[in-house]
Amino acid sequence: MWRYMPMYLKPSDIVINGSDVVPDKTHNVFIDHLAHGGILAGIIFTVFIIFSLVIVFQLMRKSQSKENRPLIALLAGIWVSYVAQQFISTDQVVLMIMPFMAFGLMCKLYFTEEEPSSKSQKKLSGNNSNLLIRGVMSVLLLVICIVGGQAIYYDSQVKKILTREIMNGDIALSTIKSFPNPKTTEAIIVDAMSNLQNCPFALVATDELLKVDDRSAQAWYIKTLCVDSTGDRKSALALIDKAVALQPINLRYLEAKFKLMASIGDFAGASLVLEKIKSINPNLANLTALEALLKEPALS
Repeated sequence: MWRYMPMYLKPSDIVINGSDVVPDKTHNVFIDHLAHGGILAGIIFTVFIIFSLVIVFQLMRKSQSKENRPLIALLAGIWVSYVAQQFISTDQVVLMIMPFMAFGLMCKLYFTEEEPSSKSQKKLSGNNSNLLIRGVMSVLLLVICIVGGQAIYYDSQVKKILTREIMNGDIALSTIKSFPNPKTTEAIIVDAMSNLQNCPFALVATDELLKVDDRSAQAWYIKTLCVDSTGDRKSALALIDKAVALQPINLRYLEAKFKLMASIGDFAGASLVLEKIKSINPNLANLTALEALLKEPALS
């Protein structure tokens, strides 16, 4: 959803939050799944939640053990509270740990709880099924540990790059390619762009960014800065047009487009862009400076 949200921002959003803030959550997990994963993901998640509530309800009804009832009530309270807050809050890993542990324990109780009519019957042996479940869970745990370990390692590499403990461009590119993540990739590129001499690295890194997020307006903006630094303003203008197409009311991109158009003498086009900037934020601090560019001769 966050990839398309900039297309639907209003001028009031830009005035309040600034051009660099793009909301990526709706504070409703059901809507988030629909928006991020599509109709199928949304339906699957909704069915899972309904199924889980059915299990909770049936477990509380059929539980015959007085000793288990307080435990079931506690676990059910944790899970139902978690489901309820999904209508008003975003989801996160830390928030999910306890509720899903509680739901897992309830599932165990649900599938092992005996019906009154079966108390006199001999329990069926579950050794084979237990071994199968343990085997599958062990494989899943191993995969989670490997993927999670990689994520933690590359996250530590990103932090070292951003704090300048690692200043090798090849290592930075290797980190970006090994564990593609649009957010961390963008952070590394933006940090590198504090010095335009890093443009060769930034141009390659933005290509990698566009592979994982083909709607990254920031990638096109950074390419614009690098190409503009070489004096090729017409090519830079073509690049900033791509950024503006993805984020139509981003003031940073519109200002860059305005300055490029003024620099090549396209004052008519620059005037139109300036009017759009004014319509978004008529109280922009540097409006006077921008208007002055229209009165100056084209820059060489």
